[in-house]
Formats: sequence, C-alpha cells, structure tokens
Amino acid sequence: MKKMYFTISFENKWKQVEVVIDDPIVNEFLSNSKENLLITPQVSDFIRSHKKETLPHIIDVECLIRHLEQKGKDLLISSSRIWSFSRTLRDRGFIDSNFKITAENLNEFIAISVDYLDELIKYSEPIEKRRLFDIEIPTNQIIYSREIDGLTYNIDKIPQLCRELEEKIYRTKNILQLEFNIFNPDNKDQQIKYINSRYFQLINESIYKTFKRYRHNDTVSSLFYELIRYQKDLDTFIFISSHWGGKNKCYPSYFGYGTITSRITMREPSIQNLRREARKVIIPENKKRFLYIDYSQFEAGILAALSCDENLIHLFNEGIIYSSLGDFLYPNEENNELKREKAKEDFYAYVYSDEVNQRYKEYFNQFPALEEYKKSLKNEIIENQKIGSKFGNFRLLGQIEECNWYLSHKIQATASLIYKKALIKVNLEIPEAEFLVPMHDGTLYQLPDTPKYSELKDKIEDIYIAIFKDFFPSINLKPRAKIKEKFD
Repeated sequence: MKKMYFTISFENKWKQVEVVIDDPIVNEFLSNSKENLLITPQVSDFIRSHKKETLPHIIDVECLIRHLEQKGKDLLISSSRIWSFSRTLRDRGFIDSNFKITAENLNEFIAISVDYLDELIKYSEPIEKRRLFDIEIPTNQIIYSREIDGLTYNIDKIPQLCRELEEKIYRTKNILQLEFNIFNPDNKDQQIKYINSRYFQLINESIYKTFKRYRHNDTVSSLFYELIRYQKDLDTFIFISSHWGGKNKCYPSYFGYGTITSRITMREPSIQNLRREARKVIIPENKKRFLYIDYSQFEAGILAALSCDENLIHLFNEGIIYSSLGDFLYPNEENNELKREKAKEDFYAYVYSDEVNQRYKEYFNQFPALEEYKKSLKNEIIENQKIGSKFGNFRLLGQIEECNWYLSHKIQATASLIYKKALIKVNLEIPEAEFLVPMHDGTLYQLPDTPKYSELKDKIEDIYIAIFKDFFPSINLKPRAKIKEKFD
C-alpha cells in the first residue's frame, strides 16, 4: 500500500490529507490510486461519487476507531447510540464542545482529524495493525464492491408486503392495548416499564434482545418482539422503495467492523435484520442463482474447540448440541423446531451469562473442561486487561464486576475471524461467486445459472469447512455448512 489519506467531503467538494506525516498539507482530492488507502467518515458518499472509477482501498473511520481503540460501550464517554466522528474527537479532547465545521475552519478540522488518526494508528498494537491490512481491508474491498453494484429486489412485491406488515402492526398494537392495557406499545419508555415490572434482565442494553430472550415464556414479551420486528421490516421496505438507485436496485451501506466483535453489518437498508419470510424481496440478477451458505452450530463449535471439552466436541461432531439440551430441558415439547430454538437461546444464555438455574447446572455438569475454560478465561482477562481472538480484535476490560462479556467476545471475535478468512478465500479463488449479504454465520452469494453451479457450490462449501477446521488443527472437529439456493 503506497500512501494513507484522510478524505472528507464538504459542500460537494472532496479534500484529503496524508496520514502519518509530520507536516500535513490539505489538498483538493487528487489521489485515487487503487494502491492507496483512504480513511473517511463518508464511505457511501465517496463510493457514489466515484463509482465509475477504480476504487482505492477504503476504510470507514468509525470502523477503524472501533478496531484500533478496542473499547466496548462500557469504556466510551458518550452514551449516544448514533456514532459521530465530531463527537469522538470531542470525547478524545481534540476539539471542544463549541467546535462546528465551517468552510473557514474545514482545513483546521482535517488537520485535527489527521492528528488524531496519526496518534491512533501509531500507538495501536502491532497485531491489530497487521489484522487491519491482512483481514479488514481485504474484507472491505469485497463489501464495498457490492455496495457499488447494489442488490436486486422485486419491486412488485413491496407494496403488498408493506400492507401486510401494517396490518400485523395494527393487530399487535390492538392486542397490547385492549388486552394488556399498554396504550403506547411502540413507545420505548413503555417497553422499558414493562421489562422492569417483570424484573427481567435487560440483555446487552437492548430492548429487542430482552423481548427475544423472554418471548417463549411471556405473552407480552412475544407481542413486543413481534411488533418491533414487523416495524423493522416495514422501515426497511419503505427505505428500499424510496431510496436512490432505480426501480429494482438498492444500495445498502456496509460496515466491515460494524460491532466490537468485528461483525460485518448493513445499514440503510438493514437487509440482515429482515425476517425470513420478508427476505424473498431480494432476488438474484438475470441468469444468476442464489447460494446461501452458513455454518452449523458455529459458535457452539468454536466453544467446543477452544475449551477442548471432549463431550461438547462429540455433541458438536454429531450435530446435536441444541437438540441434546432441548431434550433435557423440554422433554414434553412436541414441536421439535421450537424446542431446538429455545434450547439454542438457553445454551448461550447459560454459557455467556452464568445463569444459576439448577436444571441448567445439571445439564452442563457433563462438560467439566468447559467450566474450567470459563474460569481460566476470566483469570486471563483480569491478568491481561483484554480478551480477543488469536489474531487481534481485542476488547479492553473496564470494571471486572461489570464484565459479563469476556466469553462471548472470545467466541464471537474468533467466529468473525474465521468468517472473514472464508470470505476472502472465496473471493480470491472463486471469482464467479458474487458476495451479496453477510449474515451472522453465513453468506448470500449469487452464481451464474449454468451447469457449473454445482461445482462452484462444492468449492465454496469446501473452503468454508476447511477454514473452520484449519483454525483448530489439533482438535478432532468436524465442521458442517448448510447450503440453500434461496435466501430465507
């Protein structure tokens, strides 16, 4: 990579300055070499304005900061859920609270930004800088190429789907209002009030995740959960049909380091969060076919390998971790799909949050190495003040008494690394496989609708399985990937 630039647009004019130099000079946007790295808080704007050109390497400022600072929400000064680069500079002491960007002080703002980025990069850990160039930037090349090309959707389906969702929202609100006396059910204060009234634990500071966790045993939580999901789908469809791009294309924004565990996320529209039945609006391009691949029991398999627990490895290799727990906890549940879904949520609730329910304890007593691994990991984060994968993606420790995330971060950071390695390898070795949508443990591709489809499908599956297996060479692990030809 030749040079690194901070790039920003103000009043429809792009400017840049080189990062990691002693005497920065602000220039009109001049360099667009594919060998350069551009750091910008306006990735989507840059792509839209330069989509006909050969793009350089690009990284989003928000993603870069999240990656190199290694701070979770517990260590951030601002509690706002809406990220802002200016707020970040204020929180870090580079500008004061009265600073407003204007045409007159734009160059000053750019110079301040470069000072911050220079310091951030210079003092970040070597392993994180290596990961930036070996994993994150190659991943960005894949996702930003898709952001340029967009996703194809069936515009004819959207009006009917919107009408159906509006009816479902109306019915769900009516039930909450008339049967449970919750008169403003889409109001977050009302939702929090209900959670507190039931003494439910707020899961990861998320109302949605809390209702998801308790929905199987609480009717009102189930109704709130459905209401939130219906509204999310409706918002996504409205955005798709009204946003720029044309009659059959939408152009989501992709974030390569979208969470502290480095998951790839999508916004505007958030295709990842669509309910399964709503995903049918996304369709392959002409003469193309979908291929959706996802890992089976992904995080459970990573946990089994990391802990070296032979019993858990055996259950993973047999593909029965969740069904085994479901049979133990819900022996009278006849709906096997529901039993598995509940067991999967229960599995991670116990593993990640140390729940003390006696029935859980009885089941997990069969995994002594897992329990020892959890203890050793807690000692590790206390000693090192951070936890991460074997190739970076660390998260710094705040207050140990509030740290209930050390195991989940270890597993999910490892999962993200495996996933991105598979994504990069498929991109390098199978150019016919066009990346479309990243999910938590799976990917939607489109392939040419030709007799070669089956051969390409097998190659993709082999890569995903090999990357997972090679990550734990000394463990007798038998990863599996599920493949479908539709996105549901």
